[in-house]
Amino acid sequence: MTELLNSLPQILTCLLICCVKIIEISVQSIRVIMQVKGQKLASTLLAFLECAIWGLVASAVITTLADNMYWLLAYCVGFASGIYLGSVLENKLALGETNLQLMTDEDDGNTIIEYLIKRGRGFTAFEGFGYEGKKYKINTVIPRKAEKQIIKDIHNITTHVFVVSSDIGASFGGYGVHGNRK
Repeated sequence: MTELLNSLPQILTCLLICCVKIIEISVQSIRVIMQVKGQKLASTLLAFLECAIWGLVASAVITTLADNMYWLLAYCVGFASGIYLGSVLENKLALGETNLQLMTDEDDGNTIIEYLIKRGRGFTAFEGFGYEGKKYKINTVIPRKAEKQIIKDIHNITTHVFVVSSDIGASFGGYGVHGNRK
């Protein structure tokens, strides 16, 4: 690998190292998310690809480190860029589910519940008391891909809602989750 890189013009070698490192780190970012979400086979295959890329690029850069700092710079730029691109890709893929907690007053709570029912979304509503009187806390588990649209729809229903969104590692059962119907 080092011989191949040495035979190319310096700028092309640096671009190649940078691009391959971006791919490797982007793959790593997606692999970690898939692993956390329990997607064992896909994360295992991505781990193999990631390791193969790392072995080729890192060995070439390390063996020439004393002679060529440009390759190290390209490696570092590729690493940092791969972290950024991996985050962007992960947000676009939006793997898994999100738990939305919605806190609002009684009237808006009933309207939000009607919205969730019309869309076949499961939910659990709790009645409580807050600073300004009676409140509803509504929990619903939704696909991450639908999160932005659902939050936008809820804000169109009412601006007097407090929303907390948190990723879910794993879930099972329930109504309106993964197409489950009790």
